[in-house]
Amino acid sequence: MRVKKQGEAEGYFIEELRSIFPDIPIFSSLDMHTSMTSRMHSNCDGFVGYKCAPHTDCFETGEHAAKMTINTLENNANAKSAWVRVPILIAGEQSSTSVETMIELIRALRECERKEGLMAASYLMGFSWADNEDGSIAVYVVADGDLELAQKEAVKLAELIWAKKDNFSFQTETYHEKEALDVVFEAVKEGELPIYISDSTDFLKLIMSDNRTDTLRKPIIYGGIYDPIATKQCEGRVGEVITLTFGAKFDTATSSPITTTGIVKAYIKNWSRKGKI
Repeated sequence: MRVKKQGEAEGYFIEELRSIFPDIPIFSSLDMHTSMTSRMHSNCDGFVGYKCAPHTDCFETGEHAAKMTINTLENNANAKSAWVRVPILIAGEQSSTSVETMIELIRALRECERKEGLMAASYLMGFSWADNEDGSIAVYVVADGDLELAQKEAVKLAELIWAKKDNFSFQTETYHEKEALDVVFEAVKEGELPIYISDSTDFLKLIMSDNRTDTLRKPIIYGGIYDPIATKQCEGRVGEVITLTFGAKFDTATSSPITTTGIVKAYIKNWSRKGKI
């Protein structure tokens, strides 16, 4: 997480926890695409990152961190962590763990964790889109009482991913906008559902203006449009037909606003405040 005019968020949060609990061990699970920082490393006993992308192992990773905590509190484990930065930047979309090279890399992590004295091993792939000084791939290894072992395994894993640095590639299907629509409608005809498309409001315009959209048996769900001004205009108008201009409030470089007429289906006020709707 990045905070404007501050930079990292997790490091400051963990630093605050450490100042409050100086003698209590702190362990944390992490997103695979974490950008590790010195502040994070200095204030936490150990980290373990997701090993699946998409992140289907969130619970298991949290459980892993919890077990390290319990092992320290109840069995006197003494976590020693090694962090190695690897000077590689790759897009998160290039690190799907369902394809190579990530399959081999994740296998190496699991083999490492099976070794005697090892508590956790992680590839933290970084988040290159954030464009910050902390950005890089990192290896993070936690050993029980043996810093030299943690460092040795971290360097070995770092050398492995460095050797594979030229093998990363985008795996997602990509098309020009109009061609993408043709592919999608053909897939719908063949019954290949659901279909997920990620793009801007300009692509939504194409979908809305395509006559084939009107023939679909199931509606299109299009999420993630940020527009507080347009949202406010829907207040008190549930059930009404209104004309609204919305979109392109956040991404002004690659998107443009949409003007259309539709029915206000619902309006939720203060949705983040429990009990207030």
